[in-house]
Amino acid sequence: MLADIQRIVASSMHNRRRLFIRYNGQAHARVIEPHVLYRTPDGILALVAYQVRGYQSSARRGTFWRPFQLNRIDSISATDETFSPRIRQGYETVVVLTRGETVAKVVVSPEDYGPTHRGAPRGETSRTELSRSAQTKQGVLTDQGPLRAS
Repeated sequence: MLADIQRIVASSMHNRRRLFIRYNGQAHARVIEPHVLYRTPDGILALVAYQVRGYQSSARRGTFWRPFQLNRIDSISATDETFSPRIRQGYETVVVLTRGETVAKVVVSPEDYGPTHRGAPRGETSRTELSRSAQTKQGVLTDQGPLRAS
């Protein structure tokens, strides 16, 4: 089940599709935008996502960044809704602050910054960037690197 969840998350990141999840035994669902898949220092697969709607167990209201441990996701499915990287909401800071080994992350393309932004990254063509070690773990990627949708 964990490998299936990881494949769905990685595919959703690559295709920039929002996810519908039920988490940690909660009856209510959440809709999230997955941005960074990583392995914590304790070896737990986790996801940093931007929650756009649904259940909130904290006092926070509105949309916000939050981590999810993959082993606590009870159900998951990709939606037809797409997303763009949350640059203005601090995506680049989230990537830097993620502790542990990054397995995959949404890559920001120059188009994501808009036509007037100076200093946007150049030459990035892939929507998902994966570490070399992640390419062989859990069968998520081929040896050449491109992600295959499950």
